[in-house]
Amino acid sequence: PVFFAELNDILYFRADDGIHGEELYQYDLSTGQASLAANIRPFEESSNIEKVVAYIGKIYFPGRDGIGSAKYLMVYDPADQSVGRLQDMDGERAWDAFDPFVFNGELFFAADFSVEGDELGKYNSNTDQIDFVADLNPTGDCNPSQFVEADGKLWFLATTGQAYGNLCMYDPQTD
Repeated sequence: PVFFAELNDILYFRADDGIHGEELYQYDLSTGQASLAANIRPFEESSNIEKVVAYIGKIYFPGRDGIGSAKYLMVYDPADQSVGRLQDMDGERAWDAFDPFVFNGELFFAADFSVEGDELGKYNSNTDQIDFVADLNPTGDCNPSQFVEADGKLWFLATTGQAYGNLCMYDPQTD
């Protein structure tokens, strides 16, 4: 088991039971019972879930749900046990999504946006869509990662076109 998040006394995580591959599992903290929460890629090796995050009553994570190696930002709803991909305002999926992080009441992450490349995105729970935040490297991918909240701002590493591994900051007050 790896990548843990707690929601309503249930611990969610990625694990491999030797039958289903690396999938989403749950552990009920009150009963001590563990079970498969979602078999996202039945008959496949695994959905390769990364960094499970609890946010607004659901579980979010990058994972694979089809053929190929692309990871999408996915959501698991414990209420109806459904799993699906999140979409942007154009109906597109954020693919190669990674490193989700809850900040200032929103879910931020890195993903490959078709035109801009690997950049910073956020999930808008009001519209149930993915929004592109900024193109930090107009000449290539910025690959944002290592998110942390400090001083009311979101800090992270990114490539800005000038150098690799720059310390960047997102201020929700000024967007």
